[in-house]
Amino acid sequence: MHSPELVSIAAAMARAGLARLELDGPGLRLVLERGPRSAPPEREGRTEAAAPVSAEPEKPAPQPLRSPGPGTFLRAHPLHEDPLAADGEPVAAGRVVALVRVGDVLLPVRTPMGCRILGATAAEESLVGYGDPLLAVLPST
Repeated sequence: MHSPELVSIAAAMARAGLARLELDGPGLRLVLERGPRSAPPEREGRTEAAAPVSAEPEKPAPQPLRSPGPGTFLRAHPLHEDPLAADGEPVAAGRVVALVRVGDVLLPVRTPMGCRILGATAAEESLVGYGDPLLAVLPST
């Protein structure tokens, strides 16, 4: 079964890093599980070209900071004008750089590593879901 809705849900689960999703309701229980992707079968006689070796160290790639839950994305605390972290600002691991408002509760968005804030990928005060990308960051080297 490959309905467009299931494909969309599976893609959202992959983006959020979820392996299992369970929904329970009156008279209904739905469990979706994603397994590891299997490698394509080997073809006989096929050889892969070796990747070129670079003398320069690899530069870190931008990474998304994702929403800790569904709610409204905020770059600044509701009682303050200045953002919690400005674009281009270097920040330490564990720092709160944004918020997700769920009713009266503010969920912190923390950096998992030292990094530089590149900018928002979600619009200010937009509705976001669990795992949605909120900010782009560049890990510190």
